[in-house]
Amino acid sequence: MKKGMLVLVLANLSILLFAGPFGFNKGMSLKDVTEVCITAPEHLADDRYMVLPQKTHPDFEVYIVWISDSHGLYYVKAISREVTTNPYGTELQALFATIENSLINIYGESLFKDEIDPESLFKDERHWMYALQEGARKYYSTWSSNGEAPLKDALLCICLYATSDGETTGYIMLDYEFDNHEAVRQDLESVF
Repeated sequence: MKKGMLVLVLANLSILLFAGPFGFNKGMSLKDVTEVCITAPEHLADDRYMVLPQKTHPDFEVYIVWISDSHGLYYVKAISREVTTNPYGTELQALFATIENSLINIYGESLFKDEIDPESLFKDERHWMYALQEGARKYYSTWSSNGEAPLKDALLCICLYATSDGETTGYIMLDYEFDNHEAVRQDLESVF
């Protein structure tokens, strides 16, 4: 009996010690995720759950995880608090830069893009937020695993991006895709 308890304690300790983003690791079951959250996960749809992890960041308010029955946790999304900004997006860009710098310290340099559709009528910086809202502007940074430099924590890629729901309000989104996501995708496609 003592040996079984020791194994259980060590297994739970390993979840906490080697926790990835917000305390989540690749392949965690719904039960494992529940153990590292403050409240029980709320089922949203399909394999998505809204969670409140014990390890949170003050700039993020919403956390969503994707958990496959056969492959466990494979995707994490964090959504920032609403950011009030001017039409130039100054405050939103400042929050983006702060979070990006923290991620660079952990995962190394990112691939940053600030792209605007060449056909857009809203290229002027005073329409920065409007272009973002309309999808004419893309503002993001990505980190990807490759053969020479894999990301830690079994991550395949990370994407940090800005989004807008108005000319003066926006959000920062942070997505973590684990390397078991492809296996989940293959399972879904195998039904065809």
